[in-house]
Amino acid sequence: MKDDDNCKINSSHDFHTSCVYHYGLIERINGLKCKIDEREKQSNLQLEALERALLLAKKELERRLESMNEFREQLRTQANTFVSRNEYSIEHKNIVNKISYIEKIQNHGQGETTWKNNLIMAGIAIAVYLLGRLMLKI
Repeated sequence: MKDDDNCKINSSHDFHTSCVYHYGLIERINGLKCKIDEREKQSNLQLEALERALLLAKKELERRLESMNEFREQLRTQANTFVSRNEYSIEHKNIVNKISYIEKIQNHGQGETTWKNNLIMAGIAIAVYLLGRLMLKI
């Protein structure tokens, strides 16, 4: 028997029932089409979910970048209020010179105080000596 004889379609019979080689092929093809359609729907749903997730991630990234840009701007603004090294160095030298001058005045004053104290002590000692001599003579 030839293959062509088995595949002939009778007008009175259905194609898938009359051919030995193609028996149930239409059902299988339809089943595969249903499976493909179902997979396509699942893939589309997954793709939509991925697109939504990508959109959310993009919005979050933009929000973070905007926040970082605000922070950078705050740092720039803050940096503009800082004293430069040169300004600091000049003012620091001025303060050091003023402190040195005050220390010199203080040391000079302490030196004068020491001499004054010594003179007062000497005066008191002389007075005590003289009083002692006067008391002994009396």
